[in-house]
Amino acid sequence: MGLTDMQVICTNGNCKATLRLKTDTLPAGKRLQVRCPKCGTISGVVIPAEPVKSAPVANKTLVINQELSETQRNQAVGRLDVEVPAGQPPQLLQLKEGRNVLGRQSTSKPADIMINTLDTYMSRRHAVIDVFRRHDGCFQYVVSDCGSNNGTFINEVRRLTEHDQIFLKNGDCLRLGKTKLYLRTGEVADLSETPVG
Repeated sequence: MGLTDMQVICTNGNCKATLRLKTDTLPAGKRLQVRCPKCGTISGVVIPAEPVKSAPVANKTLVINQELSETQRNQAVGRLDVEVPAGQPPQLLQLKEGRNVLGRQSTSKPADIMINTLDTYMSRRHAVIDVFRRHDGCFQYVVSDCGSNNGTFINEVRRLTEHDQIFLKNGDCLRLGKTKLYLRTGEVADLSETPVG
């Protein structure tokens, strides 16, 4: 793959095909509609401002960037239930469509979703959940690690490498440091509940 190629993953969670786009003749910021040759899903792609360098390993991909309206950016499409020690109030953290950076609460390095915890094993910018809409209107949730010191684990079995992007399903448990978060997807979660945290 050359320096002017860009890899994206299909937004259809059942397909997950990797697509390669040649971007050398396209202007930065150009928005395209791309049809997956395997399943036919149409997804939005934004050409990055700088050339995308080749990935060091074969499975490194970039999640498709989608153009979102202001309403879409502010609408809750999922929730994280934070497991807290006894005696502390629960935390229900809303996920928005697009990129959601998760981390320990901090004023110097704030994340999109800050978790109120004394868990110093959690980085201030620990993991990312990208939420995007499939062609059928359902949402997909993809987690990756931000290069955290102590790693991101899924369901206590898999530690993410810096190149992993893993599709999540309702009820999956993420461990950031020593703190556990449970995903409640928009299809099943009561998103009318007031977020806490």
